[in-house]
Amino acid sequence: MLTFLKHSPAISYTFTRQNQRRLPLLLRWTSKRASKAVSRLPVSPADLPEEGNPPAIQTLLYTLKKYLAVNKDSNAVNYFHAKLSKQQFDGPTRSRAYIATISLLLRRGYALSAAIIHSSMTADGYIPPATIRTQMRIVSMANSSPSEAQLLDAMRPDFLHASYDEPCLRDLIRLLAGSMNCEPKFIDAVVGSFLETRAPDYTLSAETINLLVHVHARARSSKTARQWISIHAQAISKDEEPSSGSPYTTLLRDLAKSDPEESMTYNWILENVKAENILPDLAFYNALITAEIRRNRYDRAFAIYNSLIEHRSQSMTPDAYTYGTLFRALRRFNGPRNVRTRRSRSPRNMPTPRALYRELLTCHFLQTNGCPSESSPVINENVLHSALRTLLTSYDYPAAFLVLRTFRTCRVPVTLRTYRFVVAGLLARIELELPQLSNAADPTSYWTYRFLGLATFPVGHAVNIDHTLLELILRFGTEGHLTLAYIPPPPQGTVRPLIPTVQRFLSGDRDTNWKRSILPLERILRRAIYAERLHSVLAPAKEVSMEITEAKAEMFDPVWFPLRQAKMGVS
Repeated sequence: MLTFLKHSPAISYTFTRQNQRRLPLLLRWTSKRASKAVSRLPVSPADLPEEGNPPAIQTLLYTLKKYLAVNKDSNAVNYFHAKLSKQQFDGPTRSRAYIATISLLLRRGYALSAAIIHSSMTADGYIPPATIRTQMRIVSMANSSPSEAQLLDAMRPDFLHASYDEPCLRDLIRLLAGSMNCEPKFIDAVVGSFLETRAPDYTLSAETINLLVHVHARARSSKTARQWISIHAQAISKDEEPSSGSPYTTLLRDLAKSDPEESMTYNWILENVKAENILPDLAFYNALITAEIRRNRYDRAFAIYNSLIEHRSQSMTPDAYTYGTLFRALRRFNGPRNVRTRRSRSPRNMPTPRALYRELLTCHFLQTNGCPSESSPVINENVLHSALRTLLTSYDYPAAFLVLRTFRTCRVPVTLRTYRFVVAGLLARIELELPQLSNAADPTSYWTYRFLGLATFPVGHAVNIDHTLLELILRFGTEGHLTLAYIPPPPQGTVRPLIPTVQRFLSGDRDTNWKRSILPLERILRRAIYAERLHSVLAPAKEVSMEITEAKAEMFDPVWFPLRQAKMGVS
């Protein structure tokens, strides 16, 4: 137990470490688990997106993947049948929904559920295409542990069928590399068997080469991945225009994830891109920046970014992926250092978080012709969350406040994940400072003391590092008047629709459809800004407004974004 005595013999406050283990758990959920919730599923051969599906089917698959992620395949089947009764799944769309769902279930290893959907498809009067028939046959054969030769013999009749094209082959590769966990060598044999049924001068498409490179790179067989790229490069006619280097991008991206220290393949990629006169596209630059960061060569990563900024145009502008990657890199050098980051030196060409955010907004305005409320590839929920986490890590609350205002200006919805990121950033600092208060000569010099309102805290109340602390921080979002005083709990039964409940906050809910007002988060951050000031001369709102105005001057280019008080001021 930690005890802090106020500078009055009659009053004491108690800070206890009871349930202290829960705060790190909460922080891990809100900062790491929340970043993975819903935003993106792990990239693997089984998770590669379906090709050319309409939005209705993409939404259907998105929900099915959420059920399968928690092993609720029966719920996924029930959901599929319920959605199929809707009018939006009629005609060709209905058939494609069957095909996409069966393929997904097979790649995830739910053969029984796939068979149920397959039976529904035939009962509905649809004939399963060649790709589904092949996959179902291979999965059925796998139960009897066949040899590789037997599997290849079973596939060849399908390869000879006129309707069996490369999209069907890619579906088969995803199945073999996904739930069946086949070796890349066997997958190469399957592709070889497919090519034997084609004309001698037949060449695989770039999409199939990309998939093969992905499979081999994730299996850390980069040598074979390079061979597939070389085969593809030799097949391209010299009379054709330079390609965008998509297979190289795939290999570079997967190499950064699986084996960032593999210098031989990394250098081979750069040399071949230059020798083949390939025009790098934005995806290649993004993969290159990611690879350099994974190799801890931050100076080269920012040099690549600076080159991209210097030559940016309407068609070649850094996007949300670029800036999300760079903000994660900045997080390593901003904020409290730890054993892992203490030895890292900041690159000289590294921008400040505020400067990087200014460039992000400039690229957004270039893409939207100066209309910030229009959508662009530069700004989305994920990149704003990444910027928000970096600024909160460095305790730059005025800049974080302006990022929240960007949600409103650019019409990006504020979800439960946004609340979790903001609260997690504040809790991380409280966890560091709270244990130091009991031994501090002047506890009022600590931001945590002022932010939590401990000067007016009820006598005898304990500050437990658990859900009660979370409840206190969320209550700050309900107070319209800017103050550093303690905010008491509301009367029992009071409904506060603007903020999430503690139960929902800690529920682990992955649903991003929860959308609420940004105002409570702005109030919480305004309080965090005001708590940074040891002494105040002006009114609290004026003090906070000065801090935000200073941040605006660094983060917003007045040419693209006039600093209008009515639009970006403090409410």
